[in-house]
Amino acid sequence: MNKQQEREEEEEEDIPDDELLRVVEHLERTGQQSGGASTHDGYFNFKLTQFKEKKGKSYVIKRNSYHLKLQNPKDTFPTGHGNIICAFEEGLARSIHELIHGLPDHDRIQIYRGSNRLRNSHTSANVSVEQWHDPLGASRQVLANISNLLNFNENFEIDDTLQLDVTHITMPPPGRGLLTGKRKRCCFRSDNYGKLLKSKRTAVRITSDDELCCTRAIVVAKAITDEDPRVKTIKDSRSHLQETLARELHEEACVPIGPCGLDQIKLF
Repeated sequence: MNKQQEREEEEEEDIPDDELLRVVEHLERTGQQSGGASTHDGYFNFKLTQFKEKKGKSYVIKRNSYHLKLQNPKDTFPTGHGNIICAFEEGLARSIHELIHGLPDHDRIQIYRGSNRLRNSHTSANVSVEQWHDPLGASRQVLANISNLLNFNENFEIDDTLQLDVTHITMPPPGRGLLTGKRKRCCFRSDNYGKLLKSKRTAVRITSDDELCCTRAIVVAKAITDEDPRVKTIKDSRSHLQETLARELHEEACVPIGPCGLDQIKLF
């Protein structure tokens, strides 16, 4: 090693502490100016705007839907496919945590995403507010599924065709008490539950000999709730559409086809 190299190493090692402190403070200020949004190149900051409210007919269930619109200038957008996906996920997560602040744990959140740059629109599973507060809960899988879908579209960008909606579903409080009177005669813990399946329109009955019963029931219930124009076809267990949607739900949730327990159901 020559003397010039030794001098250069000494100069690199002798950086004053106050200079290092100024660099750290500058980086912190830069992060604060960007809203603390991200450590990578650029960020997305969404604004929630309510556009629809829908109340259920038979139950104390209310759905409030919100549009998410970008409000930060384009020169702060990230560049590069990987950075765009990371910033999109972070911005979406921040908006949802803003929405669920103060909401009951048993309420639920659903995400819809569509764009001309994507082949298909996507509606996520309903995830409880409690799970959104848990960094390792089912909400983590929902965000991961959205990121995976976006990763398959290398030309995805945030533009005017993006439709990003979040729906807050107000649920009745859990533990409404024991069934009494006529209601007690038709419940799932009695010998007469077959009568309940026939008389209650809210009961989803699936007849199939495969291992898709759980997801078949979910896609049928979702079609009824969302008033899907294809609901009659989706309700028919003999139709290929019901099977196709059920298999797609398994694939999106990364859950193998087969019997599903509570842990798997939470991922749908």
